[in-house]
Amino acid sequence: MSTVRRCPSTKTSGMLLSKASRTMSSTSRNESFYQVSGRKTAHFFNTMSKNFFLIPGFRTQISDNMYIWLFDFLKKNNYKVIAVPVEWSRSTITQNAKDFIEYFEKYKSTENYILGFSYGAVIALITAEITSPKKMYLCSLSPDFSEDSQSMPLDMKKYIGKKRFLDTKTRSAEFLAKQLNIETAIFYGEKEALDYPPLKTRAEITAKLAKNTKLHIVKNSPHKIDFPEYINVLKKELIK
Repeated sequence: MSTVRRCPSTKTSGMLLSKASRTMSSTSRNESFYQVSGRKTAHFFNTMSKNFFLIPGFRTQISDNMYIWLFDFLKKNNYKVIAVPVEWSRSTITQNAKDFIEYFEKYKSTENYILGFSYGAVIALITAEITSPKKMYLCSLSPDFSEDSQSMPLDMKKYIGKKRFLDTKTRSAEFLAKQLNIETAIFYGEKEALDYPPLKTRAEITAKLAKNTKLHIVKNSPHKIDFPEYINVLKKELIK
């Protein structure tokens, strides 16, 4: 089970992305290729479909085993599932976000949903004003913003690299949260909150400052989107 908190609503140059990025028009049918269980598959997306964009966590792709359950569950619930490819190598979240906007503009429909896990949730949040999905799911939102940079542990700085660390200073989580008007579900696990308290802090502050949000605290869950209780809680929110 999860603890659910309904959060009330509450200038920096944090987000370097502009609405000028909306330059790509979508056609009535677009072709997308993605890897699922090692198989490359072609899918066509109709602009009248319900499209669900999945953004993976750092150094992973939606074709990885941890996301297969999610991909299959959404397909069974009549979504057109779009696995967003992310180039993690020699890049930054800002660049990843710009790439996602281009991808979204190419494959969006009239009804769109976005889910990001970990660093994928960061990408989803900083692009939300532009993509404006019907609903957004921020799973284990990484503390990767200017507010988090000073307290970021040395081992985490080494893990993400100097270029990505410096990039954290270009965006404000609090500014983005205050601008967020989209229906949003935010999740974090009890165990991952103990292992990495800044993640808990970032999720809770985001939920507090943003409008129309619901915060789920997943019982006993580590930083794993395929942890059984994480799956159960996320499934319940996805089918509402």
